[in-house]
Formats: sequence, structure tokens, C-alpha cells
Amino acid sequence: EELGYEYRDDIDMEDYDFMLKYEFEAGEEYYLLVYAYSENPETFKIIIECGHVFEDDTCTVCGKVCDHTELSFLGYCLCGEKYLGKAIKNGEAIEFEFEAANEYCWFAFVPETSGTYSFKSVSETCDPDCFLYDKYGTMLHDSYDVNGMDFDLIYYFEAGEIYYFYVNNCRDEGSVKVAMTLMVHTADDGSVHDIEFVEGTYSNCTKHGYTEGFYCAICEIYVSGHEELPLEEEWHIDDDWNDICDLCGEKIIWDEYECEHICHSEDVFMNILWKIANFFHRLFGIMPFCECGEVHY
Repeated sequence: EELGYEYRDDIDMEDYDFMLKYEFEAGEEYYLLVYAYSENPETFKIIIECGHVFEDDTCTVCGKVCDHTELSFLGYCLCGEKYLGKAIKNGEAIEFEFEAANEYCWFAFVPETSGTYSFKSVSETCDPDCFLYDKYGTMLHDSYDVNGMDFDLIYYFEAGEIYYFYVNNCRDEGSVKVAMTLMVHTADDGSVHDIEFVEGTYSNCTKHGYTEGFYCAICEIYVSGHEELPLEEEWHIDDDWNDICDLCGEKIIWDEYECEHICHSEDVFMNILWKIANFFHRLFGIMPFCECGEVHY
């Protein structure tokens, strides 16, 4: 039975490590399936240790006492009493130093106004990546290599909610400046309007998809993005299973094409890998359909 799994990119200051937390029962037997996407052989270490459940400043499981100096998830100390990251506000820019690759920094943001914000980096020698989390520790969005090697994470934030940014340096040492900006549209008459972030859509055999964009509802225009994508002529939909595309009416001859995507594999191990991968596809809103037209989620 699959009990749970969690991918996190902030553990041990490495880009691709994981951490799984689970409440285990004494005397029970558990199995951990660990797999790697890398094509090259690589040695790695698996560590099992106390996940810590703190009451005040002391772990009720192992007795560890938090001294409020060790940086943990979301930027708090181990027991969560003290925030060790940096707070950032709208219109503020913060400059700091990365002394080596794989160093990281946490930022907390509480917007006073709901809206679409840009959290971006400016650097010369570093390669910063950014991951956004909500107050429950759920990853909401990420950004990297948008402007050169810098990120520009754009997201709609709700006023009064707290959000956390994990900024990780993938390359050399150097200074990084991050800035938080509420994105607005200035109309021709000088008035300032809020803008909405609109997710991108996929093309199919009859309908063009569009890249993500930013829309001004008052002016009824897209101020950026929302670029038309070419049609995907082989992307047919056949919800009634009559071998006729519901969109364009073309006869679909399935025997001429045998999809080799992992989702069709009959191998037990590959099925497990696909379930895990498809979980993240749903989480990030990617690959809703197979290239053969079958629905992934």
C-alpha cells in the first residue's frame, strides 16, 4: 500500500534530494522504494532520523532541544518559534551574498493587497532558482532561468496570507538582489489597473492554445503573454469511443500508431514510477493528456 511520498528540493542544500515524513508505528515493518531519474550510476546516502515533534522547544520523540539557530523548512528554526529567514514587502529589494553553490535562503511574504506579484532576482555570477510554498508547506509554483540564469516568479497572492520563497543558488558565489513588485497596467489615460494572471492552454486539432498571459479586465486586453500556439493536428478527442474525432470529425485509425509512453506500460515497476510522476504532473498542472490523446488525469 502506498502510504505517502514527498519531493523536496531544499534538503541538505542539494537540488534533487527528497525528504519523506511519516508517523511510524513501533514494531511494524515498512518498505521504502527509492528510485533515481539519473541515467548515470551515482552513489547516494539514505538517512533515517527523528522528524521531531516539538512541544515548546523540546522534541517529544527524541528529546532534542531547539536552540532557535538551526534553519529549517520555510525558514523557521526546528521548533518553529523563531523565523530565521528574511521578510520582504511589496516594493522592497533585498541584496545578499551566496558564498558558494548550493547555498539557499528563505523569504516570507504577507501581501497587504491581493493581486499578481513578481518576485525576481538579479545576479551576475549566481544561478538562483526559486520555489514558492504556502503556510502548510505545499509547493505552489517555481521559476528559474527566465532572464538569463535569474528567476522571475509571478503568482496571484491573497491579501493577509503568508507565503514562503526558497531561493537556491545553483552556481558560483556572488551577490543576488531579489525584489517584490505588484504588477499593474497603466492605461493610456494614466489610470492604474490590477492585472490577472491567466494560465496557458494546450492546442488540439481544431483549437489554438495560448501561452500564459496577463489580462487587464478593465481595459479588456492582455498586457503581455497570451501568444497563440500552433494547432496540434494529431491531438484528437474521442470521448464516445467511435473512432471519430469529436472535434474535427476525422477518422482515427488507432492501429497505425502505438504509443510508447510510460503510462501504457504493463510492467509493475514502471507503473509505480508512472503513478509517482503523474502525481507531480497533477500538482504542477502539466501533461494532462498523453501524446496519443489518452487522459492522464
